[in-house]
Amino acid sequence: MFGLIDGLLKVSRTLYHSVADVDYGCFEKISLVGAAALGAYGVHKTVKWITRKYQTRALLSVDPLQANRERIIRGLQSLHSVGLLTEINRNVLIENAPYASVLGLGIARLQEANLLEANRDVLIQNPSHALDLAIGIKCLHSAGLLTEENRIALFQNMPHIRGLRQGLECFEEADLLNQANFDLLIQNAPHASSLELGIRSLLERGLLSQVNLNRLFQNPPYDQGLCKGIECLLNTGLLNQENFDRLIENAQYILGIESGLKVLENAQILTQDHFDALIQNGPNAWRLAKGLESLQNANLLEANRDVLIQNAPHAWGLGKGLALLQNANLLEANRDVLIQNAPHAWGLGKGLALLQDAHLLGANRDILIQNALHAMDFAIGLECLQNAALLNQENFNLLLQNVNYISGIRLAPLRNTGLLTQENFNRLIQKAQHASALGEALDQLEFTGLLNQENLNSLLQNSEHASQLKKGLEHLQEANLLLQDKFDLLIQSPAHAENVAKGVEFLIRAGISTPENLRKLCLGDGAHAKALIDFCSNPVQVLNQSSFDEIIVRQSSQARLALQMLTQRNRGKPNTYMPAETIGKIASCLMPNYENDNNPTYSIGELENDANRLCMSRALEMESKEAE
Repeated sequence: MFGLIDGLLKVSRTLYHSVADVDYGCFEKISLVGAAALGAYGVHKTVKWITRKYQTRALLSVDPLQANRERIIRGLQSLHSVGLLTEINRNVLIENAPYASVLGLGIARLQEANLLEANRDVLIQNPSHALDLAIGIKCLHSAGLLTEENRIALFQNMPHIRGLRQGLECFEEADLLNQANFDLLIQNAPHASSLELGIRSLLERGLLSQVNLNRLFQNPPYDQGLCKGIECLLNTGLLNQENFDRLIENAQYILGIESGLKVLENAQILTQDHFDALIQNGPNAWRLAKGLESLQNANLLEANRDVLIQNAPHAWGLGKGLALLQNANLLEANRDVLIQNAPHAWGLGKGLALLQDAHLLGANRDILIQNALHAMDFAIGLECLQNAALLNQENFNLLLQNVNYISGIRLAPLRNTGLLTQENFNRLIQKAQHASALGEALDQLEFTGLLNQENLNSLLQNSEHASQLKKGLEHLQEANLLLQDKFDLLIQSPAHAENVAKGVEFLIRAGISTPENLRKLCLGDGAHAKALIDFCSNPVQVLNQSSFDEIIVRQSSQARLALQMLTQRNRGKPNTYMPAETIGKIASCLMPNYENDNNPTYSIGELENDANRLCMSRALEMESKEAE
C-alpha cells in the first residue's frame, strides 16, 4: 500500500505544474487509498494521471474549470465514495463547477440515506445549497416528517436553508424534531440563522427544552439580539435558566443589553454582577458597559463601579471622564466635581486635562466647571487649538466670550486641513453668530477636499448667507456634484445657493450644463434658478436647450418690464423714489447685456460688486408700495 502511495506522490510531484488532464473514468478504478494519496499531497496541486488502459482527457484545462478544479476533485471523491462516479454525475459536477464540492457531498449524503432518487433534481437545481438541503431532508426523514408538504416548505425557503438546516440538526439532537417545531421553524424562516445561534447555545448548556424553545420563538423582533446575548452568556459560563429567563423578560431592551454583553465579554469583565447591572439598567445597558470598560482600562473599576452604576444613563461619559483625569493625575482633586456633573463628565474631564497640559488650569478650572453644559464643545475647541499650537489664555477667552455659539464653532476642519492659524481663528470667531451654518459648510468642503484658504475666504466673506451656502453644498454633495467649479457658482449667488445647486443638477441631468448656461443660471439674483426649478417641478415639462433659453428670455422680459415701470415712475423726481444708479444695478443684475440707448440718464456704467444683491422682486415690491 505504501508503495502505491509513494508512486502516486512521485507522479503528482512530477506533473503538478501542468494543467490537470484527468480521465475521470480512472476514478472508477482508483481505490480510496489512491484518492487519499492525491489528497495527502494536496488537492490544490494539479494532478495528471496517465495509464495505458485509459486515454487522458484534458477536461480541467478549460479556463472556467481552472479556478474550480479543487472543488471538482472533492466532488468527484464524494461521488466515488458512494459508488456514483458515473458519466452523468461527472458532467453534472463539471456544469456546476463553482459548487461541485458541496453538490458532490449533498448527493453522497442522500445516497447514503437512500433518498437520492426523489431529491436528486432539486439538489442539482440548487447546487450552492445542496449540502444544507440534503442534511435538512435527512433530518426530516429520520424524524418521520419527510412528507411532500414538508419537502415543499423546505424548498420554498431556499434563501434561508442554512439556518433551517442548522435548526433541524439541533432539534434532532435534542429530540425535539416534530411537526409542530418544524412548522415553527418554517414560520420564522427569515430569522432561522440568528435563532439557530440561540438554539445551539441552549443545546450545549442542556437548556434546550420545549418551554425554552417556545419562549425564544415568541420574540421574533428581538431574536438576533437575544441569541447573541445567549451566546455571550454561554462563552463566559453564565448561561443558566435564571439568566436565560431574565434575558427573555427584558427582550425589549435586548439590542442594548446584547451590545453591552459583547463589550464586557471582549473586555473580559462579564461577571454575574455586571450582567445583573446591565439587566437592571436595560435602556442604558450599552452606555453602562462602555463606562465599565473605560474604568477597567484605567484600572479604576473597583473604586468607581458603584458610582458608575448609579449614573447609568451617563455611565459612558463618566467613565471616560474619570479615565482622562486619572491619566492627567487630576482625579483626586476633581472626582467629586465630575460625578456631580455626570451628564457632562466626558467633556469636563477632557477640558480639564487639556488646560492642565497648557498650564492654564489654575486660572480657568472654575470657569470651565461653571460652563459644564458646554464642556464638550469647549474641549473639542481646546483640543483643536492645542493641535495647532494656539491654546493660550487669549484664545480661551475668545471661546468663552462666544460660549452661546460654541457648539457651532468648528475648528476641526481647519485643523485637519492645516488652515487653523491665528488669523483664521480670529476671523471665524468674529462670525460666531453664523457659526453653526458655517461649521456645517466647512465640514462639507473638508469632506470633498475643497477646503483651502481661497474657499475659506469666500465662505467667510459671505457668512451672512452661510445657511443658504450650507444647503447648496449639501445638495451638491448628495448628488455627487460638489466640485470646485460648482462651489464657485454658489459663491456667485450666495443668497440663493440652494436654488442654484438644484438648478445645476437639473442642467447636468439634461446634458446642457455648458459654461454659458451655468452663468445665466446664476444671474437674476436667484430669479433664473427659481424659474428653472418651477419649470422642472412639472413632470410634463422637458428641459432642453430650447426650453432653458425660453425660461431665461421670459425672466429677462419680466425684468425689462419692471425697469420700465421704475424709470417711468422715476422721471422728474430722481431723489424721491429710486436713484438712477440703483435702477442701473438692477438692470446689470438681471440683464447684463441691457443698454438703455434711449435714455442715457439711466446708463449702467461701472457698477459695484454688490449689484448682484439687488433683484427684480425687490424692484416690483417697491413699485407695489409706491402704487399703494
